[in-house]
Amino acid sequence: MKNLNLMKGLKMENYHAFYKNLGYELMNEITQAFGFTDQQIERGGYYENREKVYLTIKIEENYSIKFLEWRDTPEVPRRFYIIFFNENEPRPYVFQLDLSLLVTNDVSSFLWYLNRPTKAENIEVFKWLHLSPVDRETANYKNYCELRQQLNFVHQDEKLISKVLVENKKWDCLCDSFIELTKAMLEKHGMVNKNELVINHSQVGKERRDQADFRLRLLRLYDCQCVITGETTPEVIEAVRISKAGGFELENGILLRSDLRRLFDANLIAINPDTKKIAVSPQLRSRTEYKDLKGKHIIERQDNDNELDSDYLQERWDAAGVTGAENWLTSS
Repeated sequence: MKNLNLMKGLKMENYHAFYKNLGYELMNEITQAFGFTDQQIERGGYYENREKVYLTIKIEENYSIKFLEWRDTPEVPRRFYIIFFNENEPRPYVFQLDLSLLVTNDVSSFLWYLNRPTKAENIEVFKWLHLSPVDRETANYKNYCELRQQLNFVHQDEKLISKVLVENKKWDCLCDSFIELTKAMLEKHGMVNKNELVINHSQVGKERRDQADFRLRLLRLYDCQCVITGETTPEVIEAVRISKAGGFELENGILLRSDLRRLFDANLIAINPDTKKIAVSPQLRSRTEYKDLKGKHIIERQDNDNELDSDYLQERWDAAGVTGAENWLTSS
């Protein structure tokens, strides 16, 4: 696998899909780690009619964590934040995490730097966590700035960056660091009883994390698109293992729109292991939107490698029964 900066490959109109998925995954991490219930989770809405809210975790009556999107303007690209709120405060934003400060250095490692805190409580949290100062002379930091500029994030942001949360760490380490930061913020700002907030490591779940990491890596490799249709809406894009017997390696993964994922799992569409073109079951002959997929070549990966495991593809091709079945819809 080539060591490429995959963020550079994201199209400008698609990069926001990666950050939106990232926000959902991070909110899921703290939901699982702290045992927040479905009754505490709200979906959708707006905050003060300005920011689009995707998820809210209600801690208590006046305390919450929101995953939201700052309103897009022609001058400023779309930005996503995870923000801790205390509605009792005159300025309820007690701490905010700008997801644009998180970038991926290659397909499997992350850099996440944090802005200089201004509230006394947040300064104390940074001390408790022993966060390292950013060294602006390192190759890591210079590459970080380059990646953010590639995504058209405001260059002046770098002047405010002061601490390292993770630097060239895997998804698992990033999640652990994020959970520890969340715990410290909730306790320091009095959002929870310090003696009651416990990280439930048994709920974190290795397989769930592996699936999330798998999804994020595929989003970068395939430019956040369904490999058949090019659909980019985050809520309908799913990471699919070609072979259920295979693991979460990239050679066993593609992104599919949710309806196509179900058809793929049901062996009603298949990918030719030699040509990488789509074949469609005769059961879908009357459905024009699916019939017209026959012969389409799947989208290539951003690393121009497209090295899907041919054995995995052959396994699914055989399971669908395409070979020798003349009534399947295939390209000539």
